[in-house]
Amino acid sequence: FDITKLEWMNGEYIRKMSDMELEKKLEEYLADLPAYATHKALQAGHPGKGKLAPIVPLIKDRIKKLSDFVPLTDFFFEKPEYDIEVFQKLNIKNQTEVLDKILNSLSNLSKPWESKVFEETFRKLAPDENISVTQIFQLIRVAVSGQLVTPPLFESIKILGEEEVIKRTTEALLFVESFSKVA
Repeated sequence: FDITKLEWMNGEYIRKMSDMELEKKLEEYLADLPAYATHKALQAGHPGKGKLAPIVPLIKDRIKKLSDFVPLTDFFFEKPEYDIEVFQKLNIKNQTEVLDKILNSLSNLSKPWESKVFEETFRKLAPDENISVTQIFQLIRVAVSGQLVTPPLFESIKILGEEEVIKRTTEALLFVESFSKVA
């Protein structure tokens, strides 16, 4: 019995579903989860009917089974719990300063944020901070989600909304700052 092949086949089946079908399956799956579920998002009450539609197209190609949905998307429904080890994996020495500049840039972007302007802003900021473009977008991803792997960044940001992204980036900055004072 090859579990890897089974998961691959299930992922193929998921990708062939329409977004509406997958949304319905996810709603049923989430509604049927036992009350004693240990995942923090489930304890907090994961989303119900009608809240999954904008997220489904973002995760459809990334999940192999319905249970992959919760850990990949819980940051949409609750504030992330930051882990200093996740920030350290980014290998950015001056994270506090970079997060401060990211926050400043986010605050100065005209609303509604546009994908092209957003990307250009941070592509220009990365070399100024002596980090790669990948590193700056990963730092934004971790600030917004608390995770290294998420659905596409800008699309996720659009779902969260500009104010929530600024709020989370501020919280991430304060979190990283508190660890830099200790070290």
